[in-house]
Amino acid sequence: MNTAFAYVYDEMLMDARWQRDLGQMENELARRGIESTIMRASTLSEPKKIVAQFEKQGIKNIIVVGSDRLLQHLTPLFPELEATMGFLPIGPSVIGALLGIPSGPKAVDVIAARLIESLDIGEINDRPFLFDVTAPDTTASIDVGGAYRLRPSVRGAIAIRNLASGGTGGLISNPLDGKLEVVLQAQAEEKGGWGWKKKTLTETKVFLEAGTMQSDTPFQVFIDGQGYTGTLFTFSILPKKLKLITGKRLSD
Repeated sequence: MNTAFAYVYDEMLMDARWQRDLGQMENELARRGIESTIMRASTLSEPKKIVAQFEKQGIKNIIVVGSDRLLQHLTPLFPELEATMGFLPIGPSVIGALLGIPSGPKAVDVIAARLIESLDIGEINDRPFLFDVTAPDTTASIDVGGAYRLRPSVRGAIAIRNLASGGTGGLISNPLDGKLEVVLQAQAEEKGGWGWKKKTLTETKVFLEAGTMQSDTPFQVFIDGQGYTGTLFTFSILPKKLKLITGKRLSD
């Protein structure tokens, strides 16, 4: 048993359909000599306690096994962790695709290789986020360094990205540059031939270390997919706060 590693199992792994993949993964971990203590996260309140306990024990590598949801649930802990985090996805995984980690037993190759990247973490209203913050329908403005404000002329969408992907799963926001990518999108009408009007999508993009998103009326935002409502959201970047085992260099 390798005392430098510990594993947090997702409650989804209790489902019989994942037993084959899990068994093959555990056999491969043993073959590589990195099998170790396992704790199962049976409720949504337990994963944070488990990771905090491993951290106090001085575990150097804490590996999350299972779904994207479990890894996202642990995001609030990331800025305070000294341990290196890892991920062994089982089943479909957007996070695995972003990080170059295959789903299933082949993911053990990534953990064994132990390629570590120190990723930025975003923070909005004191809540850490790994991926992005989106406001899908708003006229809120973005404060740019206290110098000026960006505001869509019509209702549009705002995204504040740290680690995010396009439709094909490719990385489009660099989580290593010490900045958040802020994108404002809105539809505008243009006159075409014969008086026809056509709609075009306008996009403004800036890179910020900190800022605010504000509106006179409440609007909804999604922080790593979880919904919140408010009129003022203050955001910033926490550089290199997460040591994470990845399957590829994210700066490439």
